[in-house]
Amino acid sequence: MYSLRSPLNGSVATKRRRFGADLNNKRTKAFRLHAEEVQNSLKEWERDLNAINTDPAPIFVENKVDHEGRPQVRYLTFVDQGVFTIAVK
Repeated sequence: MYSLRSPLNGSVATKRRRFGADLNNKRTKAFRLHAEEVQNSLKEWERDLNAINTDPAPIFVENKVDHEGRPQVRYLTFVDQGVFTIAVK
């Protein structure tokens, strides 16, 4: 907590610090640990995809919206070459 004095009327307002105050909260720690696990999972998936990628451009995987990790699919087919169609005569 800290106090701010208004220059207009001299009143004092107390404000709670936004960052750092709740770092020891169990739910905050659990949330940060889960977010870290998800990011590590995504980085591992990124390394796996780049290991099988034959294109010189690397693949980047990031998720900054929600805390969903890599897709939970059993079989994922990674296609790294273009598929061309043959015109029907």
